[in-house]
Amino acid sequence: VREQIKLIDKDLQEIGKGTLSKNNIQTPKSDDKTATEGKKKDYSEKVSQDKRDKSIQRLTQEISLLRKKIKKEYLCILVLLVLFLVLTYFVITLKTSKIDGAAFNLLIRLKCKPVTSILYVITEIGSSIGVIMVLLISLIPFIKTKKLSDFKYVLINTMLGVLLMKGIKEIVRRTRPSWKWIKEGGFSYPSGHTISAV
Repeated sequence: VREQIKLIDKDLQEIGKGTLSKNNIQTPKSDDKTATEGKKKDYSEKVSQDKRDKSIQRLTQEISLLRKKIKKEYLCILVLLVLFLVLTYFVITLKTSKIDGAAFNLLIRLKCKPVTSILYVITEIGSSIGVIMVLLISLIPFIKTKKLSDFKYVLINTMLGVLLMKGIKEIVRRTRPSWKWIKEGGFSYPSGHTISAV
């Protein structure tokens, strides 16, 4: 979105460079031929100015819409951050035991070999090797579209997510439940697999 705004701003600057001031319009000379040419020039300059004005108006509207979209995205991020902080508070104060118990009872009912196999694959995708494999696979569209430089955003997002997750795990230090369906070490909150998926 920011790149679109930059492009639109660039377009506006280019349009602004091409505008003519009233001082630049020459008044026609006395003979008829020169007067006709002057009128044609004035008319073409007026049409050109009208096109520029319409382009500026359209680009200004696009910028306004993009800015509204950015505000909505920031609001959404803020709401999700507040929800995450509330959940983290409940985890730290150990007020999630009822939710944990309900989740455990549901999982026990679902436990069978096929589900265990599916959960094992999901667990492996969220591991370090799995994340590297997913990154390599997601690299393919960037290579095909020749936008390899944009892949840096995927890498930065992944690295920041992992660092943030590890930092929060060290702060919260929530132990994993005693019932383990699939063996996994370390602390349990926040979920590294969820952050990897996002």
